Amino acid sequence: MSNWIREAKYVEEKFLEELYALKWDIHVIDDSDNKYRTDKALLGRTSFKEVLLTDRLTSAIRRINGSWLKDEQVKEVISTLSNINETSLFENNLSTTQLLIENTSVDLNHDTGAKSPTVKYLDFETGDNHDGGLVG
Repeated sequence: MSNWIREAKYVEEKFLEELYALKWDIHVIDDSDNKYRTDKALLGRTSFKEVLLTDRLTSAIRRINGSWLKDEQVKEVISTLSNINETSLFENNLSTTQLLIENTSVDLNHDTGAKSPTVKYLDFETGDNHDGGLVG
């Protein structure tokens, strides 16, 4: 059994099973759709270089945090997540995980005037608030 097959069977598939049990919306893309870059495989992205489903992430961030976020602030929050650029894949994954868990902030809550309010990517208290979309 090759390393790739072992990883797919014992890591990726098990991880997807856990997320499915948490009611995440899992999109498994057929190899033929990936090979021919079909719309089904792109899921609203313009290319496979885009790792985030930006429309769904935007909606989830608004749902989790409320209406006080302005459009440019949501773009800034997504940019923070999409522009992690460490020196190795391990460090990228670590930084991304830390950001998702520890959250980020923006300059101002325009409704209340609070400075540097926290913006959550995930809602650990109310699981129905986040999108939970994953492409596998």
